[in-house]
Amino acid sequence: MDYIFVSALREWLVLKKIVSYDIACQWSKSILERITNFPEHMQIPVPEGSVMYVIPKLHYGSHQQLGHSKYSLNYRVGCARTDGEGIERRWWWLQPIANSTKVVGPGMRQGVLEDQWGYSNWRKTVDLVWTLSARLKEAVRELGEHEALFQALTENLQEEHWTSWEESVTAWEADPENCDDPYVVVSQGLTEGETVRELSQEEQVASSVAGFIALHSVSLLGFITMGLEIEAQQLVLPSLYSEPTLITPQNATC
Repeated sequence: MDYIFVSALREWLVLKKIVSYDIACQWSKSILERITNFPEHMQIPVPEGSVMYVIPKLHYGSHQQLGHSKYSLNYRVGCARTDGEGIERRWWWLQPIANSTKVVGPGMRQGVLEDQWGYSNWRKTVDLVWTLSARLKEAVRELGEHEALFQALTENLQEEHWTSWEESVTAWEADPENCDDPYVVVSQGLTEGETVRELSQEEQVASSVAGFIALHSVSLLGFITMGLEIEAQQLVLPSLYSEPTLITPQNATC
C-alpha cells in the first residue's frame, strides 16, 4: 500500500488530496516516516497538510467512535457526500466472472480479470459526466431542504448553545488533531450494557446466599430490561402506524 500511495502521489504533490482507506486510522500514522525508508527516487516530499486521510463510510461503522471523527467523510470539509466505496461496488459484478475463471490457468485467469477491471474503469470514466451531473442536481435540491431543517432546528435552540457548538466545530475543522472532538459525547455514566452486566452480577450474588427467596416473579434486571424494550417499541410504533391502512378485498384476510 505504501508503494502504491507513493507512486500515485509522485506527479501530483502540489494538489490537496483526500485518501480513503479501510484502515486509514492506523495506516496513516507513520506513512511519512515509512516513505523515508524507500529508495531515493521514491522519497517524495509530501507538503504538510496536503493529504486528508479518511475511512470509507461502510467501513467507518466498524471502527470505534472516540477519536475517529477526523476520519469520517460526514464531518470533513470538502468531502461533500462522497462515501469512498466506489471500488467496493464492483465486487458484486466481478464475483460471477471470478467464479467462471476458476477452471482456467492462472495466466488466462489474470488476463480475463484484468480485462474486466479495465472495462469497469473505462465505463466509469465514460459515465462520469452523467454521474456528476445527476449528483449535482440532487445536491442542489437537498441543499435547500437541509438548510430549512437546520434553520428550524437552530431557531428552537438557545443562542448561547448553538453559537458555542458552532465555534467548537469551526475550531475542530481547522485543526482536528489538537481540538476536542465536537461529534463525540463523553458519557458521564454507565452504558446500557454495563448496567445490565452490573445488575446481573448483583442478582447472581444475592441468589447464591442460602435461604434466598425471590419476592417477585420478575427479577430487577428483567423488570428494567422489559421497561427499556417497551420504550423502544413506543418510539417505533408511531412511525409504523402514522398512516391508516386501507383494507381492500385483495389484502383482507379471514
